[in-house]
Amino acid sequence: MALTAYQQQTSRLLHDTANVNYSLSDINYYIGVARNQLALDAQCIRANVPVALTIGSQQVFFSSISPSGTPGVGLPVVVRQVFYGSTKLENRSWEWFTYFYTATSIVGPPEIWSQQQTGTSGSFFVYPQPDQAYSVSLDTVFLPIALVDDTTVEAIGYPWTDAIPYFAAYLAFLNSNREQDAQAMWQMYLRFVKRGTALSTPTTLSSNFPGGEGAGLAGSHGNIGMEGQGKG
Repeated sequence: MALTAYQQQTSRLLHDTANVNYSLSDINYYIGVARNQLALDAQCIRANVPVALTIGSQQVFFSSISPSGTPGVGLPVVVRQVFYGSTKLENRSWEWFTYFYTATSIVGPPEIWSQQQTGTSGSFFVYPQPDQAYSVSLDTVFLPIALVDDTTVEAIGYPWTDAIPYFAAYLAFLNSNREQDAQAMWQMYLRFVKRGTALSTPTTLSSNFPGGEGAGLAGSHGNIGMEGQGKG
């Protein structure tokens, strides 16, 4: 969806199509926050990114993860899987990793990884300590880049885009102390996030996919939408 379409839909939800009570600059800010929130809630922007490990260092900073060649994709927020060639590295909790796998005397190709911190300032560690610049592939969740105008590529795909104006309207109402209206928009946002999960998940072998529970609702036409209550 283009920036103008987000603006128009948000203004309609605010009953302010002339932008008298809510300026376009404010609406643009709320849309930006809403897009980032949706990308985190749904984890709907994912890409496989190659990263070269640094010799002698177990830590990989998210700042080194760059989805070059993927339009509209911004900063990484979480790594879901790590592969060395065709081998999927074993993932351990950070507490387990720090207890067993921080010995720097063991060197070699990566076998185990653990994420210390999520978010744009996050990082993860590998074991053993690399003795050369091994290349790993990261299954990574990203934020979108900011929408500057209608030519900016939107990395968030349909049906997730339906939820964004509701979160933007939620923020606008909240900022103007219209708590009841804000809560109504919040509930609609949650409904459309659930709807996006349901409609984006195959109904066959749905348990093999994130959000598989929602696919059953989509397959049975479980009233997920503007008029539904998400029964199922």
